[in-house]
Amino acid sequence: GDGSSFPAEITVSKVQAEGRILFAFFVRDVSARRQRDREREELMREQAAREEAEQMASIVHGLQVLLDAALAHARVDDMMQALLPRLCEVLTAEAASVLLPDADGSFTVHASTGALDDENPLRAHLGEGVAGRVGQTREPELVNDPHASDVVDPALHDCGSVLGVPLLAGDSVAGVILVGVPPPRRFTDDDLLLLGLAADRVALAIHHARVFEREHRIAETLQRSLLPERLPALPGLEVAARYLPAAAEAEVGGDWYDVIPIAGGRVGLVMGDVAGKGLAAASMVGRLRSALRAYALEGHDPPTVVAQLNQLVWSEANDSEMATLVYVVIDPAENTVSWVNAGHLPPLVVADDGDAELLESAASVPLGVMPFPSYSEETRPLPTGATVLLYTDGLVERPGELLDIGLARLSSAAAAAEGGPERLCESLVRRLVPTGAGGDDVAVLALHSPPLGDHFRLHLPAEAARLASMRALLRRWLRHVGASDQELAEILSATGEAAANAIEHGSASPERPIEISGEAAGGEIEVVLRDTGSWRPSRADGRGRGLVLMRALMDAVDVSPAPEGTTVTMRRRLHGEDRAVGT
Repeated sequence: GDGSSFPAEITVSKVQAEGRILFAFFVRDVSARRQRDREREELMREQAAREEAEQMASIVHGLQVLLDAALAHARVDDMMQALLPRLCEVLTAEAASVLLPDADGSFTVHASTGALDDENPLRAHLGEGVAGRVGQTREPELVNDPHASDVVDPALHDCGSVLGVPLLAGDSVAGVILVGVPPPRRFTDDDLLLLGLAADRVALAIHHARVFEREHRIAETLQRSLLPERLPALPGLEVAARYLPAAAEAEVGGDWYDVIPIAGGRVGLVMGDVAGKGLAAASMVGRLRSALRAYALEGHDPPTVVAQLNQLVWSEANDSEMATLVYVVIDPAENTVSWVNAGHLPPLVVADDGDAELLESAASVPLGVMPFPSYSEETRPLPTGATVLLYTDGLVERPGELLDIGLARLSSAAAAAEGGPERLCESLVRRLVPTGAGGDDVAVLALHSPPLGDHFRLHLPAEAARLASMRALLRRWLRHVGASDQELAEILSATGEAAANAIEHGSASPERPIEISGEAAGGEIEVVLRDTGSWRPSRADGRGRGLVLMRALMDAVDVSPAPEGTTVTMRRRLHGEDRAVGT
């Protein structure tokens, strides 16, 4: 009516009426219908876009769930155990397994939602089964109604649809993931997309985890090579140590310890912590350990040893390098403990009755901080039956916690522990270190000085170098039974001569030990030494006169040769300090 145009629908009908043919035209305005059609199409497009967005969001969420499970763990085993349940959850799957490649090109089921037998691993050869074909072609594969030969993992045998995707890391196949759903369900393209995206990220995570594990093993091997291969045998003393590398570090740490037998039967204990990680810290540990042993064996007193170590660090280290260290010298014969502390945590002495005391000392700076610091030595009596404990900060320090709380926790745990140093170290690590390992390296060293009785027994390799440890124990025992200095010197000389003869003439090799025992009763001591050979007769060249010396120093000496070995029994009555020199 207003002259404007509008969309119309025209219907023409042919009508016959009274012999005439008429045409009826019907014109309908379809503007409203066209508008409704447009609105309907727009609504359908919006719904399709919304469904696609929700589907993609579901895929992204599922991918994020899988990645969180994979990336939350640094080790492959932990990663797989966390990944598979999440994988089944996201894909609404019934079973899943991960196969990792072997050196021969086959694939072994490394993790599964089902049970695995470690002694009988499940393997898929290259090109055989879903995993073998995926590993060979590097392409995903979907198998509906799979045969049992298609999957090696029994957890997937009853699945109606199995999807396998490769884990590609660069040019290599890092593994294969298999997922199965129960019949009659079938995997969709969306499932393939999600698993493919997840596989790309998981493959990279596995590659990084394997690199980490390899570097961690190398670092741990290097760290342990810087520690004593075995602790020395200390007759009459018990010593034990533990070292735990940090769980989250692939680099070598700076914690180290050492046990050094010193002249006179004394023992040096060392615990140090070099700042930093990596090869620089390892190099510093190696230099410090070698230098300290050299200075100690040269006979320097503890303050001099630590001062010389400080000069070494100060002259060779960078400005940022330093080390804390505590050097302890135990004299079992005198029952004393001496120590010098260079910025390290204080040693702990645990008495036989369970009383624990920290060996505090004047504050001293760590090694390498100042060119000429003053290091002082502290000495105090060591109770009979006490244990001296050295440790690093990984055992006691916790983020956000006062150090005094950690030290109190250590004292309480050490006082409650029972048994020798081995059980003490094991108990402290179990109680104070988080499961697996902590965030820092942990080193623990314990030496126990058990009380001596009226008798002792000792087995030693037939080596001259081991006589020093025998003399140390014998000196300590003679002190315990009341021998004077003169008697101690004479009995040591006689016993040393008997032991030297046994090593030279008796045992055929160091693997065949000699045995020495002592017993005190009624003011008299008896020392018995046994070997596995027979002594030679005295020789004209002046050698072989050990028996003459032994009989001059002891009240009675009896030599009993036999085919299986020789036994030397020596007796001496003790008069203590009342005995005059030379009588």
